[in-house]
Amino acid sequence: MFKNIKLIGVIFLSVLLLTNCKKDNKDDSMSPGEMVFAAIDYDDTEKDGFDFFCDENLIVHHAYIVLENEDAVESIHEPLTFTLDNKLYTQSIKLAPGDYIIKEFALMSEDNQVVKATPMLGADFDEYVSNPIDDLVDFHITAFEKAQYAIDVLCYIPAEWDNFGFEWFEVTEITLREQCFFGDICIDDFNAYAGSLYDNPLVNDEVAIYKILVFRDRIDNPSPVGMFYNTYYENDVLMYRSPLCVQYADYDLDVNNFEFELWILTNFGYEKFHVWTFTDAERIPSNNFDYVPGYDDGVVDFVFGDCVVTPSDLVLTGPIPN
Repeated sequence: MFKNIKLIGVIFLSVLLLTNCKKDNKDDSMSPGEMVFAAIDYDDTEKDGFDFFCDENLIVHHAYIVLENEDAVESIHEPLTFTLDNKLYTQSIKLAPGDYIIKEFALMSEDNQVVKATPMLGADFDEYVSNPIDDLVDFHITAFEKAQYAIDVLCYIPAEWDNFGFEWFEVTEITLREQCFFGDICIDDFNAYAGSLYDNPLVNDEVAIYKILVFRDRIDNPSPVGMFYNTYYENDVLMYRSPLCVQYADYDLDVNNFEFELWILTNFGYEKFHVWTFTDAERIPSNNFDYVPGYDDGVVDFVFGDCVVTPSDLVLTGPIPN
């Protein structure tokens, strides 16, 4: 089924007692023991007509080992590796006494690329090793004893990762983008706004109280992915975010169509005044090209009404009809 694969690691499934040091006059039943994992490489071994080739540019630097103890608690260990008499070993790792299951075993390069790994039981490549990873107890740790365990490994082929039985997390690459807003509202009818949040006291040119609703690919996601207010309360005092900077996620490998809705607080409540649409890294104009060509302050400013003399990016005459 798979061609040109060279079987690299044949590891002996045995536990070799190296030392047995006991301390006198001490209850050592819970003291840690040590485990060393050993590998023996056969560079030119062929099995069933298939050759397993290693990437010669990758050098084993350390192991990545996931163990599960008898309480079903997993732990991750990354001991360095070394070669002695042409045999590959890991440095010893200290473990509490008890039974252990190997959940994952891989030999890694210094930059954390998988060089060799042990297939899982039931994976397509499990037939090429004597002892694939399963859910059975692999070894027992005894206090103050150092043991050696052998485990089969195959040269890792990235294109065939699923044949090792590995489970991987899907990685989503995201760019976090930001756009900033500032707004004014012109209040001509003080009676209509008396007692409102603008009444502090009322003036003709007020800082607008508003919110931005962010939609991404609205057809597939009709609900906003974010809702941002330019006001908040601190010790019962109304505070402003000025300008309001909105951060949103742009998925790198997809085309993202964004809609930003502007809702301004009026005497009728929050009303929708404008919708900006753009794609991916595009930005809402904030440069006032009509007034100051080439100038961009990075803030999208808007005004509802005609009380602001300074040129704005967006001049609004009223809310969008429902």
